[in-house]
Amino acid sequence: MSSVNENTCTEQGRSIPNGWVETTLGDIAFINPRESIKKGKIATNIPMAYLDSFSKKIQAFEKKEFKGGTKFRNGDTLMARITPCLENGKTSYVDILEDDEIGFGSTEYIVLREKENLSDKHFLFYLSISEKFRELAIKLMTGTSGRQRVQTNSLINRKLILPKYEEQKAIANILTAFDDKIENLQAQNKTLEQTAQTIFKKWFDKYQVGDELPIGWSVGKLGDFNATIVDFVANGSFASLKENVTLYEKPEYALFVRNTDLKSNFKEKRYVDEKSYEFLSKSKLFGGEIIISNVGDVGSVHFCPHFDIPMTLGNNVIMLNSNFQAFFYTFFNSHIGQHLISTITGGSAQPKFNKTDFRNMSMVIPQDAILNRFERIASTLYQKVFHNNNQIESLRQTRDTLLPKLMSGQVRVNGYKD
Repeated sequence: MSSVNENTCTEQGRSIPNGWVETTLGDIAFINPRESIKKGKIATNIPMAYLDSFSKKIQAFEKKEFKGGTKFRNGDTLMARITPCLENGKTSYVDILEDDEIGFGSTEYIVLREKENLSDKHFLFYLSISEKFRELAIKLMTGTSGRQRVQTNSLINRKLILPKYEEQKAIANILTAFDDKIENLQAQNKTLEQTAQTIFKKWFDKYQVGDELPIGWSVGKLGDFNATIVDFVANGSFASLKENVTLYEKPEYALFVRNTDLKSNFKEKRYVDEKSYEFLSKSKLFGGEIIISNVGDVGSVHFCPHFDIPMTLGNNVIMLNSNFQAFFYTFFNSHIGQHLISTITGGSAQPKFNKTDFRNMSMVIPQDAILNRFERIASTLYQKVFHNNNQIESLRQTRDTLLPKLMSGQVRVNGYKD
């Protein structure tokens, strides 16, 4: 790949890389192509909630009776057109259907499909998540606040400067190589975590509070473990937090770690200044802590990643740090841990629980010897997960740096720069 800023010409006041053309999305791709599913047929459904932010891979689907919705096939790109899903990057590439199968999903999708020799299906996905294309789509949103959506005809008829088909394929091959490697590492992580869960289920799953326990086992509270448990109110009331903590969208002194960041792989980070960081001194993070959502998405469990920047606990989460991190991470991801969390979740419109109730949960405390044995085995598995996650983060950063440069022609694939 090589920069070719010098290899450009001007058309209608815009700089166009050599070999690229001014065109429209509608000229090179099918938009919302017509497909048919018989009413009442059980078909693959991919609702908007199943699309991760800026993730090519669709992680889940369901089988559902077709009553209506946007239809698509393998090779199509699904792009949200409604706020806030569009702004949040709800865009994915369909590859989970059977051959010749037609799936369906939200009526708020725009479906992009390649045209033979005019567009590459993978390139269309990367185009749809590129910053300039997304900015264009967001500017074309209309409607009342909270229900704004892109008018499809306006988007597909806007002029774009794009590479021709062969260079599209070359660009897509480079970016796909990154995503394929990320997907393989994610699959490894899933297997590693499933292995830990399998061992946990075999050793611990059969004993619950009220059962007759083996010698050396007991019933106690989570707080009986040698554990540190904090949340964002450890330093004062929520009102005090808002008064003393300022959040920034651009890098500042420390990273403010929220549940939304853990779910979205830190796509839209928030930061605090040094003064705010010191105010949150009891909630400092160093990486490896267990973070559990205690509001909204209750019971969502994550390991805090390691970043080369100070970190502090964000809102709507509780942090747990103990001598048995691997055990507790597996425990709270198991049905036993999720069940315990459900027993302390309040019955209000928005599910939530507090740190005191969390600390006072009754649970079976295994014998130290088996706890230590599990910790040695599971921590080795999770260390591999951490290592893979570091690779994933590095691959994502490189891909995300390359993507806008390849999509603008600032960087050209070898063989296409002249």
